[in-house]
Amino acid sequence: MGRLLLLVVLWSAPASAGELLLAGRVERVVVAGDLVAVVRQGEVRVLSADGRSLFRLDVDRAPSPLPHRRPDDVLDDQGIPEDERTGEYAEALVDEESTLRDRGVPAIESDSTAAPALAASATDLWIAVGQTLWRVDQDGRARRLATFGQRLDLLAAGPDGRLLAASGPRLWLSRDEGLTFDRLTEADGPVRAVAAGDGFLAWATAAQLTRVEVGRVITQPLSSPRDLRACGPRLLVLDARGLVVVGADARVLPAGREAARVACGGGTWVLVGRRLLVSSDEGRSFAARGDLPPAVTLDAAVGPRGLLVATEAGLHGLPAQEGPPGPAPRKIVLGLPPPGWAPYLPRLTLAARADFTAGRDELRAVAYADFPLAPPRPPLPVRLAEVEPAEPVPPPISWRPDREAPCLAVARGEAVARALVEPERARSYVSRAGHAAWLPELRLLMNRRLGRSESLDVPSGGSVGPGPLGLDTANDVRYEARATWDLSKLVFSAEEIAAVTAALRMADLRREVESLANRLYFERRRLKMEPVPTADTRARRELRVEELDAELDALSGGAFTRCLSAPP
Repeated sequence: MGRLLLLVVLWSAPASAGELLLAGRVERVVVAGDLVAVVRQGEVRVLSADGRSLFRLDVDRAPSPLPHRRPDDVLDDQGIPEDERTGEYAEALVDEESTLRDRGVPAIESDSTAAPALAASATDLWIAVGQTLWRVDQDGRARRLATFGQRLDLLAAGPDGRLLAASGPRLWLSRDEGLTFDRLTEADGPVRAVAAGDGFLAWATAAQLTRVEVGRVITQPLSSPRDLRACGPRLLVLDARGLVVVGADARVLPAGREAARVACGGGTWVLVGRRLLVSSDEGRSFAARGDLPPAVTLDAAVGPRGLLVATEAGLHGLPAQEGPPGPAPRKIVLGLPPPGWAPYLPRLTLAARADFTAGRDELRAVAYADFPLAPPRPPLPVRLAEVEPAEPVPPPISWRPDREAPCLAVARGEAVARALVEPERARSYVSRAGHAAWLPELRLLMNRRLGRSESLDVPSGGSVGPGPLGLDTANDVRYEARATWDLSKLVFSAEEIAAVTAALRMADLRREVESLANRLYFERRRLKMEPVPTADTRARRELRVEELDAELDALSGGAFTRCLSAPP
């Protein structure tokens, strides 16, 4: 004898090797940590690392709501077969697409023919659509940063928070992650590609590459450049000769002659062209990937979970290496074999149903146990789970020592003292207000009385006595001292609230003074660290540094300059 079992299978589609994450023509893709931004069919869509859509930015001539899409269209985009469109995974995809209407950012007023520009750092994304710049943080929140007077064509984000933007031949630089931009320079022609790396900026025109480092500007000729990419201290350039590596190990590799784009990350270099060439040893050898989807490859990006390839058919996820990985995964025990009596336990099933119609109310509840009658099966084997080896920790970023940093603390302390907002002063206000009620209210009084009284006394009869006129004088002095305590103020005094309010205002003013000193000092430091391409720019930079020195001296009463001129 046997038993009847009802098996319910819940299937979900995790991101795996060669999986279609997003259907449709995807032209660009960038990766920032667990966030992915793509340009797909006139829109910018931001995804999570597993392909789940977070929101999208539509490019229209005027703001308009997101269009309604049928469930079949959504499932066609994701490549879900017909026999799998009734499961929970398909329903979740349809529900997710419908909620994009509520989670989507309002449409952008821009030229619909303008291609959006994307840039990514280690954690954040920047999206330039027409004249509007957006930033997406590591939590997936989008924020409009600025609106320019002209369209931005190219973007590049550096590891130090700098953002390089280009529009035609003009270039702008942001040192505060896109909040403000300064005019950098104007190239000798329209800029075709930009890059921002570790300690350098670079841009390419039709025949020239310009690399700006600390204290120097390097230019070299190019032959029809197609793409730039910063890979740590190296700069990768694609032109007609192939892949040009600019850096300490400068070389020209013929592997990129047919490539249109280059991507890199974590020591992996990718050349995107008719074939997808991947190098895991920083360009010493390239191998063509054979697990590509049958579609034209347009772009690629290296993420923490592998490669993301943008094709004519959609966005695909591939492993970083084709074939088995290098080190074998470790195995840990997640479960133990069940005991021998476990197969004899019954399976308990609970069911409830309610039916309410006109003239009829019906409630049903069913509970039954299913006892196995067949002989028990052998114990299940131990279940194992594979754990990938931990990734190597990257070395810390080395910064140049700042020998003028102690002068910032000196200037900040003097500025706070000159504004009379020291923390000790505020604490003294609060402490003295609490102890003031213990002192009594003293009153001193001195009263002096000067008086004279006269009397007339006529004796009866004819007796003879002293004169009838009497005169009395009074000269009194009274001294009084009084001490008064208010017992309610010994517990809590209203002056304490006023003292705390004054202390809070002093703290706000102190933070403003210290923040102003910090901003002035670090702007001064950034100016001194940046490369100076021309003599005119050098003169303007020195003038700005002197202006910042004067501002710091005005805050600190000259303490900043005295600290800089003091012997070490």
